[in-house]
Amino acid sequence: MKVLIADDYASLREIMRDVLEDAGFEVIEAENGAAALQVVASNDVDVMLVDLNMPDCDGYQVLQRLDEPHLSVIVLSGFEQTSAENVKSEFGSKVFATLRKPVSPVLLVDTVSRAAAKTLQLSHDLVDGLATWSHPL
Repeated sequence: MKVLIADDYASLREIMRDVLEDAGFEVIEAENGAAALQVVASNDVDVMLVDLNMPDCDGYQVLQRLDEPHLSVIVLSGFEQTSAENVKSEFGSKVFATLRKPVSPVLLVDTVSRAAAKTLQLSHDLVDGLATWSHPL
């Protein structure tokens, strides 16, 4: 499963990458929202961790522009300017979970694992739906 980490702090990306790779995930990094959207457009990403506060294109803009129903998005933030509840209310089903920084490695792996399972289930449902709608030749 591919996980994209979009955060402007390189040291935080590195720590999360190491934790997630040790747990068996393939990790891609993006230093801002614009780079994250490019990664999503050109890769099969299953889970995205996105910081709300980044320069150039922040997490809010990423969520507004994101149109990938199969992608599970986890919002990372210190939640200084908003609350986790407000983010979930504003973006609804686009947000799988919210995590407050700094996040413990155990909680990070658990949340990403649950998000990956959801993405996998959505992919299976899509394939099942296509098989149902196919017709004999």
